[in-house]
Amino acid sequence: MKLATKRVFVIVLTVLVSAALAYGIYLAGSPGQERLHRLDEQRVSHLQQIASSVDSFYTQEARLPSSLDELRTSRFTYLTSVADPETDIPYEYRMTADKAYELCAVFNLPTPDMPKDYGPTPDFWRHEAGRMCYVFDVRTLDVLKPALPVR
Repeated sequence: MKLATKRVFVIVLTVLVSAALAYGIYLAGSPGQERLHRLDEQRVSHLQQIASSVDSFYTQEARLPSSLDELRTSRFTYLTSVADPETDIPYEYRMTADKAYELCAVFNLPTPDMPKDYGPTPDFWRHEAGRMCYVFDVRTLDVLKPALPVR
């Protein structure tokens, strides 16, 4: 009788641990999904850095760069990457006006809804799965204006 009780206990414990593990994976997402999510976060980070660099370039040159290559090689900017981290294909950059441009990337997943504890995701950077283009107007920096005298 003792052996049968131990066997039932081991089976019940195994089922409970397996169920807890499966539920944890369900809540957290699979490792593959998490990898895709991290790649999308990296894409957004690259696009944010590119947009900031375009602003710096415009402040110094009074024009938009003709390409991401020109932006990458400019002495006024530093970019970690102008290419997709998964495919190594450069992001799309296109001037739409004298002071406006768009950046495009292909995302694996839609932006997840985060719990309120994490704070809101800026709506501007939200995206669906697939190709997404962001439209920008240049924000000039006032670094070239002389400082006001201190009295």
